Amino acid sequence: MKKNFYKGLIVFLAIFVFITIVSCSFGNQTEKANEYIDKANEKIDSYNELDEDAEEIGGKYDVLEDTPEGHQEAIKLTDQLDKIVEDQKDELEEAKDNYKKISDLNVSDEFKKYVEMEIDVVDSLLELADKNSESVKGLKELFQKISEENSTESELKALNDKVFKLNQEAEDIADEADKLKDKALDYYKDNDLG
Repeated sequence: MKKNFYKGLIVFLAIFVFITIVSCSFGNQTEKANEYIDKANEKIDSYNELDEDAEEIGGKYDVLEDTPEGHQEAIKLTDQLDKIVEDQKDELEEAKDNYKKISDLNVSDEFKKYVEMEIDVVDSLLELADKNSESVKGLKELFQKISEENSTESELKALNDKVFKLNQEAEDIADEADKLKDKALDYYKDNDLG
């Protein structure tokens, strides 16, 4: 009887140790996933701060005079905006890399789906950054054309229309990114992932 008791105890302890190891492993994986999410969120925060910087620079266009000096200043501002957009892309790529690292971890399927949704948001923001980059380049081209003495009204109108269209497309992408973010947050809450 004692022999069976010890066998049962050994089997029980082996199962207990296995469950403990698996639980700890799963817990550590979740901790690691949360670390990656925190890192990704830091990059998204940096992206948002850069967006605020871009808005501040954009406000400076309103006070520029319609003079050759004002046009040259506008060109310098577009260079600053272009740098900000490139920095935003870098921040978003790093956020995406951190999210992607989670897919290799041992976390729940619901958590992985949430991360995929966040990657979709970042992809949308990257698309927005690309469109903003096109818009800034178009704006610079417009100001360069304005500063040329021989530019025609039709050339200026065509460039202005191009920039307006790019800005409209950027707004549409931003709206879509907001919808994707809301959907990801709802999924996060609905599945008690936090």
